[in-house]
Amino acid sequence: MKILLINPGQYMLSGISYPLNTFQPMGLGYMASVLLKNGYKVEIFDVLAEGYNHEEIIERAKYRYVGLPIKEVKKRIKNFSPDIAGITAPFTSQAKALHEMAKLVKLINPKIKVVVGGSYPTTYSDVILNDKNVDFIVKGEGELTLLELIKKIESKAKRLNTIKGLVYKKGKKTITNKPRPLLMDLDNYPVAWELFPMTQYFEAAYNIKSSRSTSTFGKRWATIFTSRGCPFSCAFCAGRLVMGQIWRPRSVRNVIDEMEFLIEKYKIQHFDVEDDNFTFNKQRAKEICQAIIKKGWKIEWSTPNGIRADTVDEELIRKMKQAGCARTIVAPESGNQWVVDNLMNKKINLNHVKKVVGWCRKYNLLVDAFFLIGMPGEKEEQIEDTIKYARDLKKRGVNDCGFSVLVPHRGTEAYKIAVKNSWLRNLKTDNFITGLSTGEPMIETPYLSADKLKEFFKKARKVNPLIPYGQFRLAILMMIRSPKRFVKLSVSYVLKLMGLSEGLLGT
Repeated sequence: MKILLINPGQYMLSGISYPLNTFQPMGLGYMASVLLKNGYKVEIFDVLAEGYNHEEIIERAKYRYVGLPIKEVKKRIKNFSPDIAGITAPFTSQAKALHEMAKLVKLINPKIKVVVGGSYPTTYSDVILNDKNVDFIVKGEGELTLLELIKKIESKAKRLNTIKGLVYKKGKKTITNKPRPLLMDLDNYPVAWELFPMTQYFEAAYNIKSSRSTSTFGKRWATIFTSRGCPFSCAFCAGRLVMGQIWRPRSVRNVIDEMEFLIEKYKIQHFDVEDDNFTFNKQRAKEICQAIIKKGWKIEWSTPNGIRADTVDEELIRKMKQAGCARTIVAPESGNQWVVDNLMNKKINLNHVKKVVGWCRKYNLLVDAFFLIGMPGEKEEQIEDTIKYARDLKKRGVNDCGFSVLVPHRGTEAYKIAVKNSWLRNLKTDNFITGLSTGEPMIETPYLSADKLKEFFKKARKVNPLIPYGQFRLAILMMIRSPKRFVKLSVSYVLKLMGLSEGLLGT
């Protein structure tokens, strides 16, 4: 059987400053490796990466589409002629992209089985199966679920209820099988790097159209996961819905071997370490850093998903810097300890976060901070505490304080509380997903109106300079390499600062 694994192009509302930038769809790389090992013919078709420089306005100017032209996408799918198309949607904002791709595949050949996976399919499986173009949903980690499904389809087996982690239709009924146990020995699940369009990722980075642009711009870059899972229970986080609550590390040797392969084969200069908990085991993190130092590689790496402040000490920060870490992020989320402990269930000491910031600056490690406002039950004075705390971190050396308005992801405690109290502004899935792109508040409580929350968001953003250091470097590069885009985004940025546009910058 032939399997085509697809990362679709992106659709964003026209008012957004710039759509989702190019990223490496690691889930497809892991699944492709398992399928290749079992003798299947597999290709990865990254529509977004291969068409990162193509943009068009569609559907009566409602959406902006980025990716290979649809005509070219059709041609590529027809030429490969897959038996099964696996479509990924690691971000909920890719909902439209997933459904449009499923529709396109079925138009080309209705006999192609369409399987979808990622964060959006995992949390919205009941909604997605209303789409007649979707045959199966893989929930959570998909490597073994997809393999087992393909074997069943190949053997024309009719009983699918034994495939753990699978959701499918039987007549008009939705069948949700038992969840699949988490993969424990991650060393056995490599990435099929040879199937990724690496040149396109590097070109996108050069043109400042790759994900994590503040770190990857102009570099040959790769994403790696050294571990999966998060044992914590933050009320706002949906990560554990896909990767589980058991922290599972790869061996230090396995991580270093993958980095060495990527450096030798693709001349990688920067690694995005996308773990949710890279520093969960301090000793292991130190061993990885020491191994990199011993290799003598002239590389950079960053932790764009952040590190949990209470899992690091000064020695680890020092070693991270020595090993080439150029940027890290701490995530206090709130500047009010009661909110952190009781509404967010994060239970991290805010004074210790300040100490970690001090260590980062001591060793000249660029450090940013994440903040989240609008938790169900949060009050105005508590958000004021967050803004005050962020200002304090800026004085202590934080480069950029990133503020977000809560997105009550389905399945999280924040979502459940909002639903229970009738605080969600609109329960319709389409409107909810649109809100993910626009930044429009999705929760309104007796303590905090949506309009007031937007006011606080604008006030919070003023904690940072007009153009933070990382964005300033990007702007200079963009002005040199893409003057038209520089002008376009500069105008959008100014309008946003003036409150005349709700567009979001894709950097």
